[in-house]
Amino acid sequence: MPLRFSLYEFGETTRLNWDHFDKNDLWDMDHKEFWLDMTVLTSEGPTFRDLQASFPICRKCSREKRVMVGLLGLLCIGIFGISNNSRIPLHCAKRVMDLAAFQRYPWGRVGFSSLIEYIKLATYEGKKSYTLRGYVHVLLIRIYEHVPGVA
Repeated sequence: MPLRFSLYEFGETTRLNWDHFDKNDLWDMDHKEFWLDMTVLTSEGPTFRDLQASFPICRKCSREKRVMVGLLGLLCIGIFGISNNSRIPLHCAKRVMDLAAFQRYPWGRVGFSSLIEYIKLATYEGKKSYTLRGYVHVLLIRIYEHVPGVA
C-alpha cells in the first residue's frame, strides 16, 4: 500500500493552520523601524545569521520585540527549514509584527508547499544520500509510522 503524504496529513501531524489563503486578508505594516533596530536590510527578509547577530541587541528590547525575533526563528527553522544564508521572504517576515495576523496565517500550507518544492529539487543521480530542507520532521514521522523496520 502506498504511503500517502498530502496537505491533509501534514496538517494533521503539525496542527498548523492549513486553511486556504484569505484573499481579503491584505495585511501590511510599517516594518522598517523593526529591521533597523535589528540591523537588517529593510528591503529583504532576514537570514538566520541576521537573527543570531540581533540576539545581543534584543536582550535590551521589550518582550514584544523578543517574541517577534523568536517567531522569525520559528519561520526560518521550523516552517521554511532554510539554510543560515537564505532569507525569510519579507512578506512572511513582516507577519511577526502583528501576533493576530501571524496566528491566522496558514503556515501549515506554507510549510507543506516549501517541503514539496525541496523534495522536487532533490537529485538522486549518483548519490547515496541527499539533504532535504523544509519541515522534514513531518515526513519522517509519516515514514516511521507507516514503513515497518525503518525506525
